[in-house]
Amino acid sequence: MGPSALVERPDLAGTERARHAAQWRDDVRVLGLPDRSSASLATLSRGIGGLPEIGIHAADDAADLLLRGVLERVPVGDVVVASVTPGNARSLRFFLRHGFVPVGSVQQWTPRR
Repeated sequence: MGPSALVERPDLAGTERARHAAQWRDDVRVLGLPDRSSASLATLSRGIGGLPEIGIHAADDAADLLLRGVLERVPVGDVVVASVTPGNARSLRFFLRHGFVPVGSVQQWTPRR
């Protein structure tokens, strides 16, 4: 497989998807297409239990390309967790179509202070 189609995109770190990942996960990397006009992005981070966790926000038809690109950055054989918002059937169907299998669910809460 050739080099990933994704590049680091710190200019997208302020997006809702990237901010959400940074709030709940460690070592968040924001990746996207080299075309700076695209707001599509993928996050790769360490989630619960230190597992690699990915999230995708595709503002256009780039979801498949983003998923392939972010998975290329995870060692083959590693377990990968996909971040899917509860009730987001479109996102759930996307990950199911690409071979992900639901094995559980996590509810994360933060106290109001």
